[in-house]
Amino acid sequence: MATCPIVALPGTTPQRILDDPRLRLICDNDRMRFRLGMVVGGFIGYVLGARAGRGRYDQIKRWVSSLRGHPAYLQLRNQVTGVGDLARTGVAEGLRAGSRQLREAADDSVVDITEVRQ
Repeated sequence: MATCPIVALPGTTPQRILDDPRLRLICDNDRMRFRLGMVVGGFIGYVLGARAGRGRYDQIKRWVSSLRGHPAYLQLRNQVTGVGDLARTGVAEGLRAGSRQLREAADDSVVDITEVRQ
């Protein structure tokens, strides 16, 4: 269940606010309003897209294709890919170093049972 902001209702204490059914109603209304907005927005987008028709779709598709061939787009794509690769490499190195330290700590904490008994 999503958390709702605490609303200061007249004559209530913080403990009573959390148990107040009026607050639950406010939260449920907010969630329902969001869902209704998503459905209405999706419907409006569908209708407007259908009205634009196939010609507009083909026009947008051609525009995106021409954009993908533009040198600025290619340069930006290469930069983003490079940053992603660098981040992936950094995370992998960090995980390797952390696992190495954990293994070393585990090896140091292992006690030979025969030494303890004597």
